[in-house]
Amino acid sequence: MQIGGIQPQTAKLSLVQFADLTSTEVAAIGANAAAGLTTTQVAAIATGSIAGLSQTAIAALATSQVAALTTAQVATLTTTQIGQLASSQIGALSRTQAAALQAPQIAALAATALAGLGSTQIVGLSTTAVATLSTTQLAALSTTQLAAVTTSGVAALSTTAIAALATSQIAALTKTQVVALATSDVAGLSIAQLAAISAANVAVLLASQLQSLTTTQAVSLATGQIGALTGTQVAALPSDDAAAWADTQVSALSTSGIAGLTTTAIAAIAATELDSLAATQVAALTATQIGALPAASLAALSTTQLAGLTTTGLAALTTTQTAALDSTAVGALAATQIAALAPASLAGIGTTALAALSTTQIAALSASRIAVLSSTQIGALTTTQLGGLAATQVAALTATQAATLSSTDVAGLSTTQVASITAAALAAIDAGALGAGLAAAQAAALSATQAAGLLTTQVAALATTGIAALSTDAVAALTSSQLASLSTDAVAALSSSQIAALSTAGAGGLSSTDAATLSITQLAALTAAQIAALGSPTIAALAATQFDALTTTQLGALTTDQAALLSTTTLVDLSTTQLAALSAAVVGGLDDGVVGQFTTDQIGALSTTQVAALGSGQVSGLSSTQLAALADTQLASLSTSGIAGLDVTAVSAEIGVLTATQFGGFSATQASLLSTTTIDSLDAAQLAGLSTAAITGLAAATLAGLDTGTAAFSTTQIAALNATQVAALSTDAVAVWSGAQVAALTLSATLALGATQLEGLSTTQIGSLTQTQLLALTTDVLSALSTTQIGALTPTQIGGLGTLQIAALASDQIAALSTSATAAITATQVPGLSADDIAALDPAAFATLSTQAIGALSDTQLAAVTTDQLAAIGAQGSAFSANQLAAFSESQLVALFG
Repeated sequence: MQIGGIQPQTAKLSLVQFADLTSTEVAAIGANAAAGLTTTQVAAIATGSIAGLSQTAIAALATSQVAALTTAQVATLTTTQIGQLASSQIGALSRTQAAALQAPQIAALAATALAGLGSTQIVGLSTTAVATLSTTQLAALSTTQLAAVTTSGVAALSTTAIAALATSQIAALTKTQVVALATSDVAGLSIAQLAAISAANVAVLLASQLQSLTTTQAVSLATGQIGALTGTQVAALPSDDAAAWADTQVSALSTSGIAGLTTTAIAAIAATELDSLAATQVAALTATQIGALPAASLAALSTTQLAGLTTTGLAALTTTQTAALDSTAVGALAATQIAALAPASLAGIGTTALAALSTTQIAALSASRIAVLSSTQIGALTTTQLGGLAATQVAALTATQAATLSSTDVAGLSTTQVASITAAALAAIDAGALGAGLAAAQAAALSATQAAGLLTTQVAALATTGIAALSTDAVAALTSSQLASLSTDAVAALSSSQIAALSTAGAGGLSSTDAATLSITQLAALTAAQIAALGSPTIAALAATQFDALTTTQLGALTTDQAALLSTTTLVDLSTTQLAALSAAVVGGLDDGVVGQFTTDQIGALSTTQVAALGSGQVSGLSSTQLAALADTQLASLSTSGIAGLDVTAVSAEIGVLTATQFGGFSATQASLLSTTTIDSLDAAQLAGLSTAAITGLAAATLAGLDTGTAAFSTTQIAALNATQVAALSTDAVAVWSGAQVAALTLSATLALGATQLEGLSTTQIGSLTQTQLLALTTDVLSALSTTQIGALTPTQIGGLGTLQIAALASDQIAALSTSATAAITATQVPGLSADDIAALDPAAFATLSTQAIGALSDTQLAAVTTDQLAAIGAQGSAFSANQLAAFSESQLVALFG
């Protein structure tokens, strides 16, 4: 088709025909023909042919024709064609068409043509397209166009491109575009460009962007920009950047920005710069930041700034930091701030600064904070400050702190404060300071625990008025050592109620010197337990008038050790009532000579319990007159030890009142003094109570008159009788003994038994004699025994007799033996039997002789054996030997064998 020849008719071509046009044919379309095309005809041109339009034809296109181009057509336009587009034509492109533009096409746009792009079209540009914009093109963009660039587009711009932007363009960037800037873009900004960034945009800069700023850039930031920085952004700035800021820049930081300063930055900021901060900014500092402040920087803060510090921040102050604060600085802190100081913070406050604190500030310190103050700091507090401490604060004082208190300090404490001091802290106060400073009212406030914890030197230093003011509870808590440290004046100042309140252990601390100064009223207040606790020398130091004033209850509490030191005069001068009040232990512990000096009235006033406590030495020291003054009940209460000292001759008439136990205390000497009448008057229990020693001491003449009373003697007592005593006993005295009593006689005592005494023995008694006793009996004694007595001898007794003793027995005595006793006769004893003895044996008894005994019979004895005896012997006859049988007569043999 010859387009050149039909250009006027071009507009009449159908859309199909337009679509079929080649690029060569399209290139033939002139400017006028192009301008005459409809929008649909323009859109119908093939994508491959559109590039054939000439520059004049492109330039002739109306804005509506340009707007009709398809995105495919736009994308295939050559850079030459793009370069011919006017700003109005560019402005006619839709967002979609603009987005179809390729990077080379964008680069081919004239700067004037770019001005035709609207915000919508700008937004439609691809990231690659934006990235290809030259610095000239970018510089031609209006602020509105630039603001329409997408964040990805901004991010795609090179650092050089960004650096070429005018300050007005920089100022026009949106927040999202600013955020899209690369860190290198930000670092490449000029000081002027940086200054063009609005405060609002500065506020959205990323940490990485801020970190890319050079110190020069950071220093160039305007106060408005700095004020817009958040805490997070400030924290991202290099410490050197913040340290390089001027006073006005630092003071421009918001409270949030202030809180973002790193500890390194804080430490690097000059004191003069920090001094420029407002109170609200100072208040925004975190605890960590405050802890990082150099001491000099903290000290440079004004009182107004210091007043703005938060309690949390103050708690972070180090010892070094607070040490740099002077009195004015510390004095400017509010009570709540003072209360917030940590132990380490408090430790740094100097004594001068601490002494400048008001009572309100001091009162704000917690008990735990008071406890951590050094002794030097406590020592620097004024009396007024100390007086302003609450009870809980005073209670927190340690022993080391309390040791710094002077007498003036002590005097300035209220009674409530005094009552609050711990026992340990109170004990640490210098004795002189406590004694000189503690008033009576303060002493009255001391608790029992506090009083108990006082050192003896402190107690000794207290004024008498102070001692007199102590509560009874406090006095009750005093130890013996503490009381011992009191002066006599102090002891004399104690009231009767205080005296009564003393513990028993405490009362033991009263010295003999103290005792001498006690008034009658004070003495009367002492309880029995307290009296018993007093030292023996203390009791001994009491004057006669003081001792006489003691009540019977008090006297009854005296111990043996105390009484031992009392003078004889004091004891002898006691009234019968007083003496009766003494404990039995005390009476028993008195010196023997003291008891011996008691009057008969005093002796008579002794209780039975007291008399029972008397020892042998005390009783032996009593005169006959004193013994005569003892009532029967008193005598009956003497212990065995006391009995041992009793002069029995002096009380012979009353001896019968003594108990069996008391008789057990009699010595041999005392028993020897008992008369026949006396011994005969004793009942069985009393006689049985006599000790073995007393039994041995009884005179033979005394025993001779006892008669049947000896039946009360135990076997042990019987065994204690000697031969002389036994020989003196009457027949009746021996006859009443049991078999066990007879068996208890010693060998010598048995030998002393006379014929008359033996004849009086019953068969039971005879049968109770031991082998040893029987062997000791002479043949005369045995021969004198009756046949009844002999018949009572047991087989064991008969078997134990000697041959001579057997031989001494008469035939009738042998005949009186029981069959069992006869059976006990041994072969050894047989020779002692006479022919008459053999003949006298009952046939039944003879038949019980053992085979050994039968075998021992001699011919003479065999000849005396009766035929009745042989007839009764039975099987025993086999025991006869051949020789013995040969000695028998015919009649005897007949009787034996039948």
